[in-house]
Amino acid sequence: QIPENVPMNLRKIISKAIHRSSKPDLAIEVAMEAGRRGVDSVPTLLKKMFSRVLWLARGRAD
Repeated sequence: QIPENVPMNLRKIISKAIHRSSKPDLAIEVAMEAGRRGVDSVPTLLKKMFSRVLWLARGRAD
């Protein structure tokens, strides 16, 4: 564990967390946090991506 007064780069922390956890677990955590915060907290890019995934899953792809 890192002491509170040690400066850390936020991007580096996130990158290490992604590499150390399984991708399904990370996806579940992100989805649960987005659900807790509400739809407006989900970035537009992710909303568009999920919309496209649903569209493809419903067999509407070319």
